[in-house]
Amino acid sequence: MMKKRMMKAAVVLTVAGSLISSGVQPAVANSGVNAQISDLKGKQQEVETKVSEKQSEITKLDGELKEIQGKIDSIRSKEAETEKKLAEAEEQLKKLEDEILELQEEIKILEERIEERKALIEQRAVESYQSGGDASYLEVLLGSQNFGDFVSKATTMTTIAEHDRDMLDEHIADEQKLQEMKAAVEEKKAAVEAQKQELEALKQELVSKREEMDKLRGDLDQKKQQLENELGEIISEEEILKNQEAALQAELNKQEEAASNGGSGQSSANRSNGKSKSSSNAVSSSSSSSSGGNSGGSSAPAASSAGFIHPAPGVGVYSGFGMRNGRPHNGVDFSSRGHIPIIASQSGTVSNSGYRHDYGNWITITHNVNGKQMTTLYAHLKERYVAAGESVSQGQTIGLMGSTGDSTGQHLHFEIHEGPFRFGASAVNPMKYL
Repeated sequence: MMKKRMMKAAVVLTVAGSLISSGVQPAVANSGVNAQISDLKGKQQEVETKVSEKQSEITKLDGELKEIQGKIDSIRSKEAETEKKLAEAEEQLKKLEDEILELQEEIKILEERIEERKALIEQRAVESYQSGGDASYLEVLLGSQNFGDFVSKATTMTTIAEHDRDMLDEHIADEQKLQEMKAAVEEKKAAVEAQKQELEALKQELVSKREEMDKLRGDLDQKKQQLENELGEIISEEEILKNQEAALQAELNKQEEAASNGGSGQSSANRSNGKSKSSSNAVSSSSSSSSGGNSGGSSAPAASSAGFIHPAPGVGVYSGFGMRNGRPHNGVDFSSRGHIPIIASQSGTVSNSGYRHDYGNWITITHNVNGKQMTTLYAHLKERYVAAGESVSQGQTIGLMGSTGDSTGQHLHFEIHEGPFRFGASAVNPMKYL
């Protein structure tokens, strides 16, 4: 009886062992990875909604900018028209000045002629008296306050000679003509000056309106630029999520392949991942000789209990994880001079390899560690040797330490994220894994 029980127990253990080796245990882990992939897809949908919203905001803003530009164009057209009228007014004033100069010459001639007549009339009056003529002619001359008064009184005299009367009439006509010409030119000049002042005021008003519209357009352009930057960040986030999903799917495929190969824990992709693949996919051709494998052919440093290795072996920590200058520092900085190879801290699939204004040349690698997604980030690299979608092994050289992006000196900014990369939301202190 005891022997039968022991035989049954042995059968159960044998079946359990065969189930574990056939992939039942990985299947449980795979379900977790699939859930993470589903979560990434959900986040992508959220991002797509944000993209649509930002694009709608930009479209609306474009409409406002178009309307404002139309107003600015209309104001500029009125400005040009006003400038033209001002130029015409200036031309008119110039012509009037020329007319006044001509008039002044004419006035001078008239004044000279009047003076000649005055002297002649005075002489005629004296001669008339001396020749025994009418004494009233001389009396009028002597009794007048000025020559104009004399001319006015003389024209009423019945005894004045016909020749003298003609002279007086000519004199009166010249005086009247002179006054009319002066009045006409001054009136015209005043009208043009008034028109010029109105045009100057209108011009100033138009300039003020245009400056106001230009400022409004500048504000809207700035807002549009901000929206486009935000849209770019969202699209970048969308691309990051897609790459992470693809990388996580690749990790899942490797795990399933490893399980189908007898649970060895290593897929054929990882076993065959060497220098040839890294060199063919190298991002920086100038250093392709150092891509793939470990730097200088030396073995990778020993992994920590958490399964990760130092991404820059032998280089000390320059700045730790946590708050720095009032802002969160989501990783650890390793700093050193010279040619410093950067290696993959854990085996996985490259989910991002590119350039950002903040991280500079950066790489993220998605890892499947015991069915749990982890992500490592390597930033400010001088060169990148791997591309998105590429499978890398632990200790493989993926780039060179540099100072690209928002950086003040050569260093590696290294982050570890529990789950997908979501900037500061999922970052943890890397030192607990190293």
